[in-house]
Amino acid sequence: MSSKYIVLTTSDRHQLHVSKATTATPANADWDSQDSANSPNFQLGDAHAIESYWAFEDGTNIHIATQLQVGHVHYHVFSKSSDTWTTVEELVEFIGETNFDLTPVEPAVSLALRSDGDVILCAAYAVGTTDRIRVFSRQGSTWANEGAASEDTAAKDYHGVTVVGPDSSDRISWVIKNHTDFDIDLASIAWTTLFQVNKNLTQQVTTH
Repeated sequence: MSSKYIVLTTSDRHQLHVSKATTATPANADWDSQDSANSPNFQLGDAHAIESYWAFEDGTNIHIATQLQVGHVHYHVFSKSSDTWTTVEELVEFIGETNFDLTPVEPAVSLALRSDGDVILCAAYAVGTTDRIRVFSRQGSTWANEGAASEDTAAKDYHGVTVVGPDSSDRISWVIKNHTDFDIDLASIAWTTLFQVNKNLTQQVTTH
């Protein structure tokens, strides 16, 4: 039987843990935290609590994105082969710093992987008092800010994001809740020789 894994935070939301169970129907006592001494640990006060995190399993690796209350976004990788953390607190962006946007009202982060291993990550930021979603890509070991994933207008307030894919064309898509009119907006990334963002947010599923 294959092992089961779960990603959790501590009660103060400052530390990330991956726990493992090897029984078919694990009880609470069957879950053991793995490599906790080396796990992501943001012990810098309440503003650095983990407000949003997302895990994506890819083969023997679990790829995890976190966004702190202050807005900062990090990337982490846990290896199921060795039950150890192989990437910890890799900075994606200092969202919330004075030189880059504002701390989001509702932090939100999500990620997925393309077939070649490139990581696509979406995270929340704020313009004035409304939230937006921004796209980042990791090709090799380098993160790039690919621009807004949501329509950049004060009339929109986007809360929450889910990144999905890749599809058969290696396209990554994301779904965002438009908090202003409560529609669900869909957009996607089309990969050609250069990174391109399809910002057609007219594909909407009304949820009134």
